[in-house]
Amino acid sequence: MTCSSRRLFEAALALTAWLGLSSPSFAVQYETDVDIDNETDLYDLSARGEISAETLETLVDLLRDGVDLNAATREEIYELPGLMFEDVDAILKYREQTRIVDPADLVAAGAITQAQLLQIAAFLVLRDGDQVPVNGAVRLMGAYSAEDTQAPPLFLQARGRFPLNFSAGVAMATTRLQMRNLRYSLDSNGLIADAPAYQFEVPKYFVQWKSALFQVAAGTFRIGFGQRLTLDNTTRANPDGFYPDEVVYLDSGDLQRECKYSGGNVDGSACGPEAQGSYITPDFGWREGFRGLAVSLKKLSLGPVDLSAHAFGSYQNRRIYQYEVFNRATCEDPHSDSAECKAPAVAIAGDAAARNFAYSTLADPYDEVAAGGNLTLGLGSGSHIGASGYWAMDLWRNDDPGLMELDFQEWSSRPYGRGSFGAVGIDGAARAGRLNLFGEVTRTFNAMPGLYGGGGWGAVGRIVGNVQKTHEIEGSVHYYDRGFVNPLARPIANPDEFEGQRARNEAGLRIEYLGKPNEDWIVRANVDYSLWPEDSAAKGTAGLSNLDLYLRTDFVGWRKVKLGLWAQYKNKDLEDRVRSLATSTRLCYEMSTLTDSQGNDLPCYGDFIRLAGRIIVEPLGRRLQISAQYQHVWMAEATYRQDMMAWIDVTSFPIDQLRLRWRTRYLNETIDDNADMEQSLWTYLDVGVLPNRIWELHVRYDLYSFLDQRASTLDRKSPFQHRFRLELEARF
Repeated sequence: MTCSSRRLFEAALALTAWLGLSSPSFAVQYETDVDIDNETDLYDLSARGEISAETLETLVDLLRDGVDLNAATREEIYELPGLMFEDVDAILKYREQTRIVDPADLVAAGAITQAQLLQIAAFLVLRDGDQVPVNGAVRLMGAYSAEDTQAPPLFLQARGRFPLNFSAGVAMATTRLQMRNLRYSLDSNGLIADAPAYQFEVPKYFVQWKSALFQVAAGTFRIGFGQRLTLDNTTRANPDGFYPDEVVYLDSGDLQRECKYSGGNVDGSACGPEAQGSYITPDFGWREGFRGLAVSLKKLSLGPVDLSAHAFGSYQNRRIYQYEVFNRATCEDPHSDSAECKAPAVAIAGDAAARNFAYSTLADPYDEVAAGGNLTLGLGSGSHIGASGYWAMDLWRNDDPGLMELDFQEWSSRPYGRGSFGAVGIDGAARAGRLNLFGEVTRTFNAMPGLYGGGGWGAVGRIVGNVQKTHEIEGSVHYYDRGFVNPLARPIANPDEFEGQRARNEAGLRIEYLGKPNEDWIVRANVDYSLWPEDSAAKGTAGLSNLDLYLRTDFVGWRKVKLGLWAQYKNKDLEDRVRSLATSTRLCYEMSTLTDSQGNDLPCYGDFIRLAGRIIVEPLGRRLQISAQYQHVWMAEATYRQDMMAWIDVTSFPIDQLRLRWRTRYLNETIDDNADMEQSLWTYLDVGVLPNRIWELHVRYDLYSFLDQRASTLDRKSPFQHRFRLELEARF
């Protein structure tokens, strides 16, 4: 670490300590107000850049699962958008006095505001003894584009609650674009797989029994604890135990190239002229969690303390990107860039053109076996101390000699070395008045050879508090050494990666603020600073620092008009910024194009500036809402690249049973060069029909027009993409 970087980081630590001692601190907040009606609205927020991909996953899962205000824990209620810890404690105090039958009663009681109720309403489920013995929801979705040559992808998701505290869920999907039956061929001395075909999969399913004290689930689930440092593969901001999983995700809506092959001798191309420039609807996707058995004992009273215990065992098939592996028979160290260490080719079985798969996912080449758990002692008043741990091993298919020689590239999130891996850690929490303190320390272990192998240490500390219900701030520090490899964790970390891991070789400070100076204004601010304590494969990278500043203010004082303005500044390597400007040799932001003398990629020195504003007009209240948003970006490349994006959105409920939404987005990347990056116009119309409380139908049409002159655009069959989506949901 360089001297000035060390001084800056020490100053940041001192600032965090001062905040913890002399001013209130707070918990994680979402980037914007989340005023939604359904899941599509969440994807729209992500597409506009108002929420991160991590926030999107968290809110989608929260929306799918729902939060029961009468049964949820303090941490689970806090995950709802728009709530501070003071609001959560007011809700808990209210439910101690009476059962929450109608969430609007919380507004009447002064626990939350009407604006907060509108934000959380879509995420709430209320269950009481008057319900029918069986209830749940079934959701069917399909997507199609005009260039599709196969039947459209579909998914069906169902979840139900049954008598005697039982519940169950399942997610089924059709896939058309995945390779099948990966294997080793003695004839070619290489990997082969069958060509993709339309097939039916059941990736998610569970059965659960849950009482006030016990919870047992068999099937697919996710699990997490503490500060997400030792074990967490959920999407929750504050995980505490396991969560049954039947989630299938919508994609971004972007079509993908139909031709995903290389080599071949068909008309000089891999796919022939009929597939060149053709883009088709992608399959629906899902995240692979655990599959097995999970058991929990929650809050067993032992006098002055209470005991919670969780245990799980999992055996899960796993897929992996085809370039994320190497052949151990020809390569000793995946760090090498030699031809012998590159990913092996995967040929199409029985293909007369002798083609290979390209940019595809390997079909279940290995299985992950894992087991672990958590033991926590609750000390009252929101305080606890707990210990978590897990052991895991990746088992390459032993029925095939070729697959037995595969291992992970060094940039994969999985540890290479063909051995077990895992982590053990201790976490704790305490409350002192309006302050909430959290911390976790973890040691990882693995069988990776060489300098980075064996495991490493990580630590996270957070302090959370508030002033009344009007100001909230969180201060956190984290440190992960170069050997900290934990693919089953999700702690605080910058989005940059070190050897395939976000939470590795990083020390950082993060401060987040949410303030409501009065009823008319909402202010959000974020400071995020981190650095690499140790070198990467490229020497001299220790001390490489990153800074992310964010400020947003919203004016909500007018009944029919709302205004928002925000700015963001990111910088990769503060210390060498001046040098990079002077030499213009390593100035970049998105992707490095330079290497050192050993061929290792050099990190980018560059910055990113975004200014954005939004206006929302509601001339007829809920019946008609019009919003417009503009965003301008300056991004350091060899010179400053400028991007712009503009949205206009019209949403209307002409009657209670009908919802209409029309949206248009104009995007222009590199506005001074129409042949460099994307320029497009995207318009869609969504019609939602809600005839009663049981059924909901959505029909959507998208027109995506490419306006740029890139070679990839000129090679398309058509610059216009016509996309269709149908969604049907029934609640019973």
